[in-house]
Amino acid sequence: GNVTGIYLGYNGMVGTLPASLGYLTHLQSLTITGSSKLNGTIPVSLAYLNRTFTRLELSYSKISGTIPPEVGALTKLTYLTLASNILVGTVPGTFSALTALKKLHLNENYNLDGDFSLVWLPLSLDTVSLGYNKFTGSVPPMDAYTFLESLQIDHNLLSGSIPYRFAPTNFRHLSISANEFTGSFPPELGNLTNLDTVSAYNFPHVTGTT
Repeated sequence: GNVTGIYLGYNGMVGTLPASLGYLTHLQSLTITGSSKLNGTIPVSLAYLNRTFTRLELSYSKISGTIPPEVGALTKLTYLTLASNILVGTVPGTFSALTALKKLHLNENYNLDGDFSLVWLPLSLDTVSLGYNKFTGSVPPMDAYTFLESLQIDHNLLSGSIPYRFAPTNFRHLSISANEFTGSFPPELGNLTNLDTVSAYNFPHVTGTT
């Protein structure tokens, strides 16, 4: 039969991800997580999976290198997590083509970087998690992201004003702690009537916080 899903979790897997994964043309979901001895880079051959492939999770491993721009060819993706690896570099501009993407988790790589205001995030997203990296620059207005429910950008090197421009309908969670923001805490966050939780601490350059 044709393989449609692969789940390999916390099983001591070693080695690297084979390029042959890209030839499983009926694959819809690939999850490899919790393999501390899995290393190497993300195979660019995964771009061949774009017809039916909706979920990619490569997390809690030792996958290194940069995020290949070919990931942007996976236009049916709804879920993408590359969290808790040792990836470096910037978020590819090709991510703007992931117009079905709902959840993006790139947190805890510690060395992903680039100007956040230049990161091309698709407007379809409801969850963005980029915490514990080295993103710089300011956070642009995000009120065009009408599906966005959660933004986690804590523990980076972000600067400028604390962000407050979000679409009010769905936005519920904001995590922005431990950045380099300046100015004062924006009262406009109080206008987000569905906002449930705000994690905002360790701002040495912001007034009105602890």
